[in-house]
Amino acid sequence: MHIVLLPDNVAKWEQIASAQAAGTGEAGDPVATPPLVLDAAGGYLIDATINGQPVRLLVSLRDRGIQLKETAAERLGITEDSSPTSIRLGKKTVPGRYATAEVAIGPVRSYPRIEWYDADVGAGADGVINIAYLPFPSVTLNLRPSTDADRWSTLPTEDRGGFAVVYRHLEGDRRIDIRPDLESAQTVLTTSTGAFLAERLGGTWTGPDAMYPIVHGINRPVRPMTFATPLRVGDFRIDNVLVRLRDYQGDDLLPAYDTGENEDENTIRVVGETDRTRAAHFLYLGRDVLGRCASITYVRETGDLRLLCPPSP
Repeated sequence: MHIVLLPDNVAKWEQIASAQAAGTGEAGDPVATPPLVLDAAGGYLIDATINGQPVRLLVSLRDRGIQLKETAAERLGITEDSSPTSIRLGKKTVPGRYATAEVAIGPVRSYPRIEWYDADVGAGADGVINIAYLPFPSVTLNLRPSTDADRWSTLPTEDRGGFAVVYRHLEGDRRIDIRPDLESAQTVLTTSTGAFLAERLGGTWTGPDAMYPIVHGINRPVRPMTFATPLRVGDFRIDNVLVRLRDYQGDDLLPAYDTGENEDENTIRVVGETDRTRAAHFLYLGRDVLGRCASITYVRETGDLRLLCPPSP
């Protein structure tokens, strides 16, 4: 089990911090905080307090709000509300509950809504915080030392349904939400995204089905696909992906898959006619792509993601 803290919005941190610094109950100018730079060697960890008690949080590009492990939540003594909530991941629903708590990072604090679920969170920390929720003008994640071959590029991002760092990529006549994800070793597509890109880019299957962790420690069935024409997202080239087989399908059908057995399998209809989930076009951009970069910087004022990476072939 883990807990999710979802601040009302980033501005709430500024208002509380400025009022506290001014010694009044009214909001004034936001408290100035310097840019934050984190290195891979340090595990991208920051210190914070929740209900006045210290916690260490892993900075994430993917996860929504702030998530805590169950052991950390018990230590903090957070009291839950009686009303339930839930997160839906394709055909998988994770039930949970919620509450509020005081969260302080550096000179700012907030009282966000907290949601907790029976699922996992990253190892080596008390919890995870999305990079966009940090009260700093910019946050840089250094992956490796830069070289003369690296070049800067920018992806504008926006909040999409609680996912705070999403790039809206136009591919043909479709908009695909690109969710950066350093926690995933590979780039992963929804079923409907895989079906659309397979037809547009000449996608073919290159391996058998497997279970793969998507988010919150939840494994979903996937299958590897290779594109004849690479997918271009910003300055990135993507040749190989994993396609989720039972999540966000809608009316889309994936290409046929030869199992090597004597079966009548002209197409894969991943769920039954009465058991489908709605189509949703998004992908998690994993370390197989982002891992080429020297650094990734989130700029709070503009919502831009600045990437220092070598040019793609």
